[in-house]
Amino acid sequence: MTGSVLQVRRLERCDLEARTAWFNDPIVAANMLMDYPASLADTEKWFADTRLDRRRRDFSLWVQRSGEICAMAGLTDVDERNRRAEMYVVVAPNMRRQGIGATAVAWITNYGFAEMSLDRVYLFTLRQNHNAQSLYRRLGFCEEGVLRRHVLHRGTRHDRLVFGLLKDEWSGLPWAHDAPLPMEIRV
Repeated sequence: MTGSVLQVRRLERCDLEARTAWFNDPIVAANMLMDYPASLADTEKWFADTRLDRRRRDFSLWVQRSGEICAMAGLTDVDERNRRAEMYVVVAPNMRRQGIGATAVAWITNYGFAEMSLDRVYLFTLRQNHNAQSLYRRLGFCEEGVLRRHVLHRGTRHDRLVFGLLKDEWSGLPWAHDAPLPMEIRV
């Protein structure tokens, strides 16, 4: 994927079939706190219930050359008063390890700081999701703590790690980009 151009747009109804399939992938399902197995009907209901919610922004990323959806990213629990939001990224199972995750994390973080004027972007990840933790550290996120046995996921209690990035930390990172944010990005 290196050198490919990705297009970013708001999540649309036509993305939901891919979203459902991705959340049913065993690796994705092991690391995302979603109902498993996911159904298209439930995903469509979620979309209808949340698409106009001002406390979230959901996006899809597409490979410009092929038109194939490659990632979804968003900011949830947007708190305008305290200027913070929780970030998520999910990459198409067949496109992992190609730089798309790093590109999506950078873009959605830039969106939060540059377009939404957030002061803090944070995320949670399960302790066993070492690939994600490595990515977040490499991009400058700080591990802020561990919520021990915080969630019951697929019948087992799990720790969740909290990572965060502050606006003044972000502004010094090589991938930081001020507004206006491009809707086409290079991997």
